[in-house]
Amino acid sequence: MDFWSFEASLTLWMQTESGRPIGLAEIPGKDPNIPYAIFTPINSPRGDGDYKMTESHRDYVFQILCVGKSPRQARWMSDLMRNVLIGRDVTTGAYLHGINLPDVPDTTPPTPPGASVLPGSRYSDAVGSIVKTGDTVFQVVDTYRFKVA
Repeated sequence: MDFWSFEASLTLWMQTESGRPIGLAEIPGKDPNIPYAIFTPINSPRGDGDYKMTESHRDYVFQILCVGKSPRQARWMSDLMRNVLIGRDVTTGAYLHGINLPDVPDTTPPTPPGASVLPGSRYSDAVGSIVKTGDTVFQVVDTYRFKVA
């Protein structure tokens, strides 16, 4: 699995689906428009697969740190990202946002995603509390798990 390409593609996809700035392991841009999120890979604890390719599938665990100017805004961003990542239609059970990872455009030629998220394998691991950081910024850290191949 090409982690860099997958993470860059997933970041672009989250930006598109949420309509908000998302940074990969850092603040998105020099002076981002609040609210925003920071996507940080945590670990990839377990690989599995068949006898020939024992590491063909991998659990991919990451956190989304949502930042806002108020507790309500930080929680709103957290709810938006949860909806994008794991939200489902209450009638059909289908995901509200299909994951179609884009190529990474800032490479020549554009780099393909490097991995794909397996159908039905998107979960939240933990929903965070609201924390005040500094004088005027609040954050919520949520954790998610996807199975990728």
